[in-house]
Amino acid sequence: SMLLEVSLELSESLDLDAVLQTAIIGAVGVLHLDSGAIYLLKDGSLNLGATVPPRPPGYRLDDTLLALDEQPHIADALHSRKPVFISNVEEVQLTAGERAAIEGRGLAAILYVPVIARGVPEAVIIVGSTEVHEGFSGREVALCQMLSAEIGYAVANARLYEAVESAARELRAAYD
Repeated sequence: SMLLEVSLELSESLDLDAVLQTAIIGAVGVLHLDSGAIYLLKDGSLNLGATVPPRPPGYRLDDTLLALDEQPHIADALHSRKPVFISNVEEVQLTAGERAAIEGRGLAAILYVPVIARGVPEAVIIVGSTEVHEGFSGREVALCQMLSAEIGYAVANARLYEAVESAARELRAAYD
């Protein structure tokens, strides 16, 4: 029922910020986890779109932009087009950037889910738990992948709408 609710909300909005916030709230809720973020992929960089809970005070603007080549687990999820799960962050090798993001939220387990639309990676959902997590059931992974597909199309549609709006503004300005 939560997946249906999130799907309906995503289909009703063309505002990218609203889509991203709905998406991450839905992902965290569907998987019953503590924290989440969604990063948009653009030109080899990841730009923070929304988080749950909201960003902590003192969060610098430059923390919202990540270089994809410094985030190997995210890159792996995007390239394989499959979720990447880390059950215990203490048992895997992490880059300094990955460690900073994980420690900033106090996460012990993390799941990276690629968001793909029309065969193109659009974003990555990152959800996590403050406790070590043994794994997800096949049902939970399937739910997450369905939600990811819905988010992918919603993000692609919102980006397309923004591009059309921008082109219309430019055309009006040129006409004036």
